[in-house]
Amino acid sequence: MTRKLLFAVAVLMAAVSVQAKESEAWYGYYKGTELLGYFGTGGWGGREHKAITLHGDDAILQGKKIKAVRFRVQGTAEMTDFCVWLSSGLPVPGDSADILRVPVDKETLVDYEFNTVELPEPYVFEGVDVTIGYSFTIDQVVSYEARYPCYTTVDGIGPEGALYDWAPVVMSGWQSYGDRYGKLAVQVLLEGDFDETAATVDDFGDYKVIAGEHIAVSLPLSNYGLQPIENFDYVVTTNGVDSEEQHVTLAEPFDVFTGKTEVEVSLPADAEPVQAGKIIKVIRVNGEPNGIDDGRNLSHGTLMTIAERSKQRVVMEEYTGTWCGWCPRGPVGIEKLRADYGDEFIAISVHTKQNDPMEILAYGEITNTIYNYPEAHLNRGRVGDPYAGSASVVYGVKDDYEYERQILAEAAVETTATWGNADSTRISVSTDVTFQTSNEQAPYALAYVLLADGLSGEGAVWNQTNYFYYFADSPEYAAGTQMGEDFAYYLSIGTESIANAVYNDVAIAGYGVVNGLPNTISAPLVAGQTQTHNYTISIANNGLVQDKQKLRVVALLLNTQTGRIINASECALPAVTDGIKDIQDDSQPSVGNSQLETIYDMNGRQLPQLQRGLNIVRKADGSVVKIRR
Repeated sequence: MTRKLLFAVAVLMAAVSVQAKESEAWYGYYKGTELLGYFGTGGWGGREHKAITLHGDDAILQGKKIKAVRFRVQGTAEMTDFCVWLSSGLPVPGDSADILRVPVDKETLVDYEFNTVELPEPYVFEGVDVTIGYSFTIDQVVSYEARYPCYTTVDGIGPEGALYDWAPVVMSGWQSYGDRYGKLAVQVLLEGDFDETAATVDDFGDYKVIAGEHIAVSLPLSNYGLQPIENFDYVVTTNGVDSEEQHVTLAEPFDVFTGKTEVEVSLPADAEPVQAGKIIKVIRVNGEPNGIDDGRNLSHGTLMTIAERSKQRVVMEEYTGTWCGWCPRGPVGIEKLRADYGDEFIAISVHTKQNDPMEILAYGEITNTIYNYPEAHLNRGRVGDPYAGSASVVYGVKDDYEYERQILAEAAVETTATWGNADSTRISVSTDVTFQTSNEQAPYALAYVLLADGLSGEGAVWNQTNYFYYFADSPEYAAGTQMGEDFAYYLSIGTESIANAVYNDVAIAGYGVVNGLPNTISAPLVAGQTQTHNYTISIANNGLVQDKQKLRVVALLLNTQTGRIINASECALPAVTDGIKDIQDDSQPSVGNSQLETIYDMNGRQLPQLQRGLNIVRKADGSVVKIRR
């Protein structure tokens, strides 16, 4: 089907302020409340075109008319030939629209605020895609505002259609940028029949709860009615059975049409330690039947009931490099977290790229996706700076740690490691995983990382680049400030390149670190039952083993569906002891004809008697053996 030009406007229209009346609502990907950032070519000038596309299958548009368009821009004093247009697709040239084109008097445009252009005649939505855009020319860029004259949401997340851009001086055609630069600050004024009270919900995701307790679930709620949402009622469906109705009153009425807010609702643990699908159905809004009952009022998710709480450890995988001048933030953040959380925190420093002598290829599939260094992944959930965190604030990584720490682990993980041969070139690892929930499937796998402390070397490639040297006189790092204290060493070292640097927590080998080792966890999972996995690590050809006394093994339990680290365990290797004989099985209080004299665990701690697993035993005749019980 082709479209004809409905009308051409020869007179300049004024940008005015238009308030939505009864049976009217402003609508777009941008809701009018999000935080905005600047967007533009950066000063190339020339003709520019920006647009959004509203899709034909959008339920809210059915039977509606578009009466006006509003948008936010800046640098208007330097703009000429401004127009607003509607088209059945992305027009070429950029403002050769096939539905309408409305020239706008630039003198009526204002910076920063909404500019509204009323259409001379409403456009009737007919169930097909329609593109709404504006175009302008900046012949000579003078101000900063004219370099970035448009506004987009700073979340950097927008669906297809949320932002199209074409600046012919730097682009050969239209580009879709919604997934990179957010949603264009453009809305249309819709006229038609709207529900007074209506709400939709998005899926609430996956949650975990301890048996006998409740969990607060964050429910994404959108207002699709003309009235503010003050309260709503819902039921929870589990295995086809509805719960009793529950009532929630919002702290403040939510009045943004099609805007989204987060509302906490409470879900109780199930009677058995299992993972169950849940459906939250919003049935009433403000005491009236929900105007939407077509499935968009259903929020899906899962709730895992955990029999009991397990000892939980949070893993930071810190991506770093000797070449990276800001990477000293990594060891500073690591040591602060270690001081605050002790053995509940595990650090893995992953060196990579640019001839770093400690580069580890096992992490290559992950490091190939990382472009900002240093970068920290906590349990492969929260991502941010290893010191400033995802919020980029002083010691903000602690907040990320606390966030991950609140996510319950459905399994306990404990690992032990010992030398597997006489010359200490093989490491025997044994990991116990005890699940606290039952599941017919087992979407989990174990991975292992070998860590080394105290690594150092000769040559420039071993020097740590240090940009903090240049900020020794900066006020934010002044003596007495927290960052001044935290980075005192790097500020005072007096050089950009730190020779004789010593590196700790370095991953020098990895096994299954991306997706987990296959067949390490078996189905079905039974709450309270322990699965044991044994693994052998060879270090015979590992050139990064500098001191066997400074090696540690980390066992990671990965969820193979989400990629997250569920829990982990770390253990040091025992002191290298010459003359230890092969492992022996033992069910008696003595070994051979010699009585046991001293018993140690794999970490060198003396024990009163043989324990389950591997033991190091010095016998009365002076010989040393390993005994498995």
